[in-house]
Amino acid sequence: MRNVVKIPLIFILLILIYFLFTTGSSDTDQHQINETKNQVAQEAIKQYNIVKRNGPGIEASLHAGFVAEAFLQIGDKENYARWTKIKEQEERDAKNANVNLP
Repeated sequence: MRNVVKIPLIFILLILIYFLFTTGSSDTDQHQINETKNQVAQEAIKQYNIVKRNGPGIEASLHAGFVAEAFLQIGDKENYARWTKIKEQEERDAKNANVNLP
């Protein structure tokens, strides 16, 4: 009779240990996902800066839009708004430089 009681207790203990370790890892996973998204946004900024060095134009505007979208995906409202304004300024600069915009 004792073995019959031990088996369910061991099974329940194993389930509790499993849930203990798996619920804690979701915070770590979410942190890693956020870090990856931030890295994507930082890479987009680097690409914008490379394009911007070549002067004003539609490409700078497009890349500023990519940066804004990266921040939108992260949920960073402040940087999204900031980069949307940069994109709009790049569009104006391109128009002033007589670049045909679509």
